[in-house]
Amino acid sequence: MRMRPLTLARPKHLLPVAGKPIIQRVVETIKSLGITDLLVIVGYRKDVIHSFLKDGSQFGVSITYVEQEKPLGLGHAIGLAEPYIGDTFIAMCGDNLYRTDLRGIITKHIKRKDTATLLVEEVQDPWRYGVIKTVVDGRVLELVEKPEHPPSNKIITGFYVFEPEIFDAIKCTPPSKRGEIEITDAIHRLATEGFQVYAEPLLGWRKDIGYPWDLLEANEVYLKDLTNQDVHPKVSGPARIGNETTIKDGARINGPIIIGEHCKIGSSELRPYTTIGDNVEISDGVIIENSIVMDGVFIDEGTEIKHSIIGENSRIGKAVRTETALPTPDFIKFMVQGRIVSSYRKQIGAIIADGIKVDSNNILRPGEIIPALDSIYAII
Repeated sequence: MRMRPLTLARPKHLLPVAGKPIIQRVVETIKSLGITDLLVIVGYRKDVIHSFLKDGSQFGVSITYVEQEKPLGLGHAIGLAEPYIGDTFIAMCGDNLYRTDLRGIITKHIKRKDTATLLVEEVQDPWRYGVIKTVVDGRVLELVEKPEHPPSNKIITGFYVFEPEIFDAIKCTPPSKRGEIEITDAIHRLATEGFQVYAEPLLGWRKDIGYPWDLLEANEVYLKDLTNQDVHPKVSGPARIGNETTIKDGARINGPIIIGEHCKIGSSELRPYTTIGDNVEISDGVIIENSIVMDGVFIDEGTEIKHSIIGENSRIGKAVRTETALPTPDFIKFMVQGRIVSSYRKQIGAIIADGIKVDSNNILRPGEIIPALDSIYAII
């Protein structure tokens, strides 16, 4: 629900970050650790995930799939892996991206002979996560899942190193009030029963892709990977341009930027930290800045798109403008599932669903979400 309207047509894990689906970046991270045997727990739209990842060979890994038939929580999902696991293993949430020394965390886990090692981060909204309640010299003694009044701002991220003892703890963990088997509760059981559970602080960057604006931050981080070796004669700065993409004379393009295949770029201005998908057509006089434009989008003349996400196959009319900041220097807030959520961003443009037509001369407010019409209920 939190990622709507972008997830109406696809699982969140297939949303693009700098030209690659989130799940592909997770798989590549695991591969970089030297781990090539992956167990992927699938549920919603499992066919789409399977169709994309296949057997993993195109990414240099081997993938086995296990279906979680009902969304019974992360603890339950990890428990499904027991028949396949006999030694130390890592568990990663498929919507979390990392820039930190994960290999070092695994090494410490093995050296200390931990039962569980957790990557921990200090955040501004700990009530969304499992929270560390008591820790002494790095050893975790108590945890609590999504507390209304968090005892600390130290949360468990989606990266874990476990020994097989976690499976017995999961079996002994009753469902929470949400009806789910919480991995936080299972780890709490390990800690209170005297098993060695340690927390390692996040020393780099990590993003839980929980809201649409998280995609914009992740997109910017990964675009910084482009180097000066990624050059194009019509682009200033690092860029990656797809095959059979044409760029009209007079276009001003400043990287880092990614433009997909079979695109037509008019005499427009494309600014840094922008990702353009495949088969996109951009007319003359368009300005795009710090945005994600998905496959098959058409943008007409004189339109300005900033700090925005445009879903697949949408058509944006002439002279449309996305405003990005409030009149006051405040963070832009959203109402999500009955709760006010801060984006902790002072600039957000529009979030536009797949297949939307935005008529010419529209001005879109900061943070405006334009859903697909078939996602809106009517009561008569």
